[in-house]
Amino acid sequence: MIAIDRYKKSLSCIMAVFTMMSLRMNLLKMDYKGNPLKRYLDALSGFSLDQLILFAGMICLFYYMLKEIQRYRPENKAEFRKDCCCAGLLGFFFAICMIVGNAIEVNGELSALYMGKLQIFKSITVLIGYTCLFSSVIIYLFYKWDHLTLCQNSNDEKIVSKTFGGRYLSFLENHTFLCSFLTIVVLYIPYIVCSYPAILQGDAQDFILQGYNLPSLQSERLVLLNKNVYLNAHHPVAYTMLVHICMIIGKFLFKSWNAGLFLVSLIQFVFAASVISYFVKFLRELRVNIKICFVSLIYYCISPRMVSYMFLFSKDVFYAYMMLFLIVLLAKIMIWKSLFTSNREKCNKNIFLIYLALIFLCGGFIVFFRNEAKYIVGIWFVFLIAHFKEYRKELGIGLALILFLLFSINHIIFPYLKITPGSTKEMLSVPFQQTARYIKEYSDEVTEKEKEVIDRVLNYDTLSERYEADRSDKVKDGWNKYTSKVELKEYFSVWYQMLKKHPLVYAEATLNNYYYYLYPGKRLATNYSYSWSEKCMDSVNKRGNQLNMDVHYPVKLKCLRNCYEALREGIFNLPVLGVFKCVALYIWLLLIFAFYLFRRQKIDILCWGIIPLLASVGIAFLGPCNGYYFRYVYMITVALPAVLLLGLIDKKYRWIKMNNAGTQILNDK
Repeated sequence: MIAIDRYKKSLSCIMAVFTMMSLRMNLLKMDYKGNPLKRYLDALSGFSLDQLILFAGMICLFYYMLKEIQRYRPENKAEFRKDCCCAGLLGFFFAICMIVGNAIEVNGELSALYMGKLQIFKSITVLIGYTCLFSSVIIYLFYKWDHLTLCQNSNDEKIVSKTFGGRYLSFLENHTFLCSFLTIVVLYIPYIVCSYPAILQGDAQDFILQGYNLPSLQSERLVLLNKNVYLNAHHPVAYTMLVHICMIIGKFLFKSWNAGLFLVSLIQFVFAASVISYFVKFLRELRVNIKICFVSLIYYCISPRMVSYMFLFSKDVFYAYMMLFLIVLLAKIMIWKSLFTSNREKCNKNIFLIYLALIFLCGGFIVFFRNEAKYIVGIWFVFLIAHFKEYRKELGIGLALILFLLFSINHIIFPYLKITPGSTKEMLSVPFQQTARYIKEYSDEVTEKEKEVIDRVLNYDTLSERYEADRSDKVKDGWNKYTSKVELKEYFSVWYQMLKKHPLVYAEATLNNYYYYLYPGKRLATNYSYSWSEKCMDSVNKRGNQLNMDVHYPVKLKCLRNCYEALREGIFNLPVLGVFKCVALYIWLLLIFAFYLFRRQKIDILCWGIIPLLASVGIAFLGPCNGYYFRYVYMITVALPAVLLLGLIDKKYRWIKMNNAGTQILNDK
């Protein structure tokens, strides 16, 4: 035991040394003169008292993690080696993300990592240090998750306390849905008051104006099927129609444009609050500890981006919370699966079929409220059909119905109504951005023929000037809306030839556009501020002036709005709390948990919980913006707590009894 303890202490010190070197190493300091060893040591940028304290903390951290790993590791050495390999592989990937992300964030290119033997050696040093840190944390999490207890036993005493906290938890335990819903409403009242009538973003004018068949920004960028029909499918038509109905009701009942906006936002808020409450209620049905339920509830109430998006005038709110609702429904179905096969006489098949119908309705709802959701739902259902053989028929029929309905609407109903489909350019952010960077750096190598081909698609003359490294919107603004399929095919031929000449430029263009999704850098996720919302309102009023449209914030609440926003953002810019606004950490946690479930052979949860989130990450990597643009990962941050908790609940707590009244947890005994 003494030898093992010494081994852990020695290993802790070695890993702490490499980790500190990784944290202190200035990879981007490229000094080509002098002794290599001196230049290497100079890149460490010195140690101060706070660095020594951090080093001591690192030693303690590694020692603690190694001790816990030793305590919980499986007796089977082969399994332990597999866990280590899995954690090492993921830790190595995260280490690469840190190195590449740092180089891209500072220099916008990768040359600093490999220019000269010293730079390569420095990169390897940093890579080793980060790999040690991340691998240790990952395998520690694996074994902690293995022994984590989230649920209460059936004979646990209920909370009885006369304090406010005790009474609240007791109320939450006995009336979970109602208490959760009221908690959300009460905590969001200041936000609702400050945000009246809504928080608008750039797409808001399209939703509002197209409902009244008025020209908007997107309708001007499309070749309309009918020049008198401005409604188009660039944004989901279903959400546009919902907005229009609410605007009509608000104008008719209250003679106010603001009332229509508020009604849309209020419907979104009530829907989101209901789904969150339903999720917390489901956790209680599974006997999850009431304090964990409370923490889950509070996450949705105080997390800065949960709060700032709850009253956002956007389709993403419906989409995200419908995904959460669908994940919970699928969890119920898959938990029922065990009972349905082993306790068939106790199961009410009608309730089972109702839940299946709800799942298909939710899938259809998601598809019609987010254009790219059809790819996510398609991938998701394919995995479900492949894994859950007993539901293959029902899931297959459901997916076929969703796809048939989607095809009928997009290819029959919309053309009949002259509703213009969305633009092809929305799927081409990656190649367009790569072409723009290539021209910016190697314009002298572009032939006249290549210029001509590119110009037919993207307006070559201003392409390099429009290039922004971290977003492709301005590059896509030069898209020629009359581009034919033949011209697009010729463009991709040129794109491929350029790729063969300078592949690194293409890689750097893509990394610059998306690195914040996997790198926890200096820039945190941004929010739609009230000042930006006011500009969007002005744009709506200007374009809707023929209807005397007037949407605005109450002037008397301006000071309150600014103070509230400054307080919320200021608090969560603090060092520790800032993690809630770091997109990369959400995706890292998702990847770690996906690896964990795969290693533990929890394929059920992988299929109904992880796959849609991973598909959403893939879609984000095809979008126009970097990771600090939170809207593209909003659904992931909403659904991730549910996937984590439901994935960690022990199977022995998943036995439920079905009856006509609903569900009831069976006694563990």
